[in-house]
Amino acid sequence: MLMSREEIEEFLEDVVGRDAADILLPDGFERAFIGATLDPPRAIFSIELCIKSLTAQGMSSGAAEEHFWVSVVGAELGECSPLFIYTVT
Repeated sequence: MLMSREEIEEFLEDVVGRDAADILLPDGFERAFIGATLDPPRAIFSIELCIKSLTAQGMSSGAAEEHFWVSVVGAELGECSPLFIYTVT
């Protein structure tokens, strides 16, 4: 289900509660959002869908993968950083 950033934030508030404000959401990956963890509170994103989002923005596959692993995953910002997982399709 495709959710807007506002819908994702509302979902996190409903599920996580007041700690939802601490959850970091990367820009431009709304299509890749798949859920949340509770302890610690984190948003969960599909690796495959994140890379597809980058290629949809005009990056080549190789550039999208490199950008994702270096600049997105590599930007670990603490306990409430997003969690990126491989998904079974």
